[in-house]
Amino acid sequence: MNDEQLFDFTNAVLATQSAILLGLINAKVVEADKMRAFLKSLIDDLKPEERKQAYGVCLYNVLSAIETMALPKPKPASLN
Repeated sequence: MNDEQLFDFTNAVLATQSAILLGLINAKVVEADKMRAFLKSLIDDLKPEERKQAYGVCLYNVLSAIETMALPKPKPASLN
C-alpha cells in the first residue's frame, strides 16, 4: 500500500468510526460532552508536533462533527 492509499484508507476508517460514534451519541449510548473530552485529552496529552503528526486534521474533524451535530445547542438568551 502506498502513502496515498494508506491516507485514503485511514480517512475511510475515521469516517466510518465517526458515523458509528455519531449514531451512538444520537442513540444516547454515549454522552457527546464526555466523548469530546476523552478525545480531546488524547490530543492534548501529546507534544505539539506529535499531536499534528499523529492525529492531523482527521481527529479534529471528528471533534468538530460531535460539536456541531451532536451536542445540544445553547438556547438564545431571549428564550431563557
